[in-house]
Amino acid sequence: VSVFDQSRLVAVDAVTGKRLWSFQTKGWVHGPAVATEKHVFIGSQDKSFYCLDKKDGKKVWSYETGRRVEAGGAVDDRFVYFGSCDGYLYCLTQEDGKLRWRTQTEMRDGRPSAIYSVPVLTQASAVFAAAEGQVYAIDRITGKARWKLRPAEKSAMYCTPATDGERFFLVTHPQGGPGDPEGEPSLVAIELK
Repeated sequence: VSVFDQSRLVAVDAVTGKRLWSFQTKGWVHGPAVATEKHVFIGSQDKSFYCLDKKDGKKVWSYETGRRVEAGGAVDDRFVYFGSCDGYLYCLTQEDGKLRWRTQTEMRDGRPSAIYSVPVLTQASAVFAAAEGQVYAIDRITGKARWKLRPAEKSAMYCTPATDGERFFLVTHPQGGPGDPEGEPSLVAIELK
């Protein structure tokens, strides 16, 4: 369980409710943890993404990004994928935290758009939403864009896509000030072909 304002992750026995261990970061922890058989992965507003030993909660490695890490990660058999507010989606090796690739979102106001989305993994892609309002599908092997789509013009996206295996579902929001909002609030379904 991530405890946002305490900047920590707590492991609890699911049967007894007993606390097993706690790991402290240097920034608030907003996104959910993701676990494998050996590791637990978590991002923090201290700009780092952490790999912890699942048994005792000790840090195995950490990877520093250019800005806050607001969302959790997604894992396959060998790699962990996560986004950062620095506008990059990262793919790291689970065992040692080495960078496999990173790919950047489009520039907005002179900098890449922040990612508040947990990537959703398909067989070929890592799919995520960026704050500037586009959905990206990134090739899991090469880190190159497979496709991108802006479902609602001038709208922002701060959500994690949901999928039923045939479609992706996302929520868009207006952006701008209260007196001059642009874009629209909407629920969008993107069909996979």
